[in-house]
Amino acid sequence: KGEIVGYISARRQATREEIEAAEAAYALLDSGKVSLHAGAPRSNSLWAKIKRIPNKFSVSQKLVLSAALPVILAFYFSIDSLVQAFHNEQRAEQILQLNELSADLGKLTHNLQMERSYGIGYLSSEGSRFKDELDSSTAQSKLSYTKFNQALSEMDLADYPGISTQIQAVQKALKGLEDIRVQVSELKANEMQTGDFYSNINYESIKVIDKIATLSNDAHLTTQLRNYADFLHYKELVAREGTIINSILTIGELY
Repeated sequence: KGEIVGYISARRQATREEIEAAEAAYALLDSGKVSLHAGAPRSNSLWAKIKRIPNKFSVSQKLVLSAALPVILAFYFSIDSLVQAFHNEQRAEQILQLNELSADLGKLTHNLQMERSYGIGYLSSEGSRFKDELDSSTAQSKLSYTKFNQALSEMDLADYPGISTQIQAVQKALKGLEDIRVQVSELKANEMQTGDFYSNINYESIKVIDKIATLSNDAHLTTQLRNYADFLHYKELVAREGTIINSILTIGELY
């Protein structure tokens, strides 16, 4: 008679694959990662939400957005460029500080080499020669040491973890310098031990310069600093050998 008198549901047993798929779908719904929209699953991720934003706009709104998009992108990239330029400027300033530190260490190394040479000559001659030269070279070394400390005071070593350990080694080696000077002036120092003391300072300083060379992003500057460190290293070897020869010759002249 065309009247609804009841309902009947025809079912069949689900397969294992269908059960697992249903369980996975309910797990996604429970996690909040997916929701149902008009009976269809929809991702709730941030990127999915962003992609759905244009769907909410009218045609006129989409036209305005398309016109404004280049301006928005230009503003974004200009801010990004400013941030990058700021970081590059910071990096350049750090490299400049390290370069100046290398120069100060190089001067200190040179002056300590001269001080060592005249000091050992003074000891070898039993105080009869090189007194004025020793005093002059010592004064120059003190000036270089002051400039080195001033450069360090203007730096935060925490910003330079790559060289902080080497710089601390230089500072440690320099601690006994005044004591050695007193012993030399009083002719109480041992020539060989005095030479070793100065050489240790110089080698530690050269290590810092060599390490600084690896921190620069500028290939030309890196090459220059590497060459400078090599030059100081070979100069140290020659100066040490020359000091020993001069000491022997001085002793020979005295006796």
